[in-house]
Amino acid sequence: MKTKLLILILFILPTLLFSQKNIPKIDGISLAAAFSKEDFQKGTIKGIKNDAAADWIAIVPYANAIQNRPDIIYDTPKQKWGERPVGVRATVEKARALQLKIMLKPQVWMPNGWVGDFDPSFESIWQEWEQNYEDYILYLARLAEELNIELFCIGTEYKIAVRQRPQYWRQLIAKVRTVYSGKLTYAANWDNYYHIRFWKDLDYIGIDSYFPLSESLTPSVIELVNKWKSGPFKTLKSFSKQQKKPILFTEYGYLTINGTAGKHWLNEKKLEETPLNERAQANAYAAFYKAFWDQDWVAGGFLWRWYCYRSEYDNWQDKDYTPQHKQAEKIVRECYIKF
Repeated sequence: MKTKLLILILFILPTLLFSQKNIPKIDGISLAAAFSKEDFQKGTIKGIKNDAAADWIAIVPYANAIQNRPDIIYDTPKQKWGERPVGVRATVEKARALQLKIMLKPQVWMPNGWVGDFDPSFESIWQEWEQNYEDYILYLARLAEELNIELFCIGTEYKIAVRQRPQYWRQLIAKVRTVYSGKLTYAANWDNYYHIRFWKDLDYIGIDSYFPLSESLTPSVIELVNKWKSGPFKTLKSFSKQQKKPILFTEYGYLTINGTAGKHWLNEKKLEETPLNERAQANAYAAFYKAFWDQDWVAGGFLWRWYCYRSEYDNWQDKDYTPQHKQAEKIVRECYIKF
C-alpha cells in the first residue's frame, strides 16, 4: 500500500508543481507613457485592471540615440513626461493603488534606425557606448530597487551588440544584481533570441514575440494555432528546456488590419492603406493564448500596448496594436481572468 501511495505521489507531484493554479501567469500590458504631467493627471490606468483584467504593467523609460554613435540620451525635457524618472515614479504610485505588479523595461529609440543594427566600426566607440549604456541601466536599476519594482529588463532588441559583446552583458547583469534585488530579463527580438549566450545569468528568457505566421487577410484561430504548433512553438519549448528557464514574452501584439499575423515590420509601413480588420486581430490574440498560456514553460507576457492618456490617439489607434474597445479586448480579458 505504501509503495502504491509513493508511486501515486511521484506521478501527481509534477502536475501539481506546474499547474497554472500554482504558477500564475504574468498577465501584463505595456503602458504608453503620458506626454505631459497634465495628460497624466487627467488620465487613468484603471482600464488595465477593469477592462483587460491585467495584473502587471510594463513601464518603458525610453532613451534616444543615433545609429552607431555612443551617446545614450535620457531624462531630457524633449522626452515624454511619463518616460522620465518623475513620470515613472508617478506611474508606479498609480499602479500600486490598483495592486498591479511592474516590469521596468528600458528601451533605446533610434529615430533613423534600429538598435538591433547598432554596430560601430571602432572599438573606442564600442567602449564609450558600453559605459554610457551601463550608466543608463544602473541608474534605472537603482530606481527599480527604490520603488520595489518586481521585474527589471536590462535591454531591448540589441541584436548585434548581444552577439558580439556577450561578456559585456554578463558583467552588466552582475552589476545590476548588486543594486537591484528583483527578477531580471532581457527582451530579445523574435528572430535572434537563440544567439544570446547569457540567458542562464537571468531569470527569464525574454522574447518580443512578432513571429510571422500567415499572410492570410483573416486567418482563423485554428489555422494560427496550427501555425504556432508546427513552427515556433516546438523551437521555443525546446529552447526553454535547454536553458532551464521559462520564456516571458516581453512584448506581443497584433495590428488591427488585414494580414496582421504576417510580417509586422512591413505591415507597420503600410498601415494607412491597409484595411481595418478587428476580427483578424482578435483571432491572432486568441490563437496566441491558446497556443501558449496553458504551458508551464511560459511565464506569461506583456501585450503591446495600452493608451491611458491622450485623446489625440483616437485619430489613429483604430489600426494600432492596442486591443482597447475592439473585439480583441474581450479575448484578452477572458484569458487574463482564466490564467
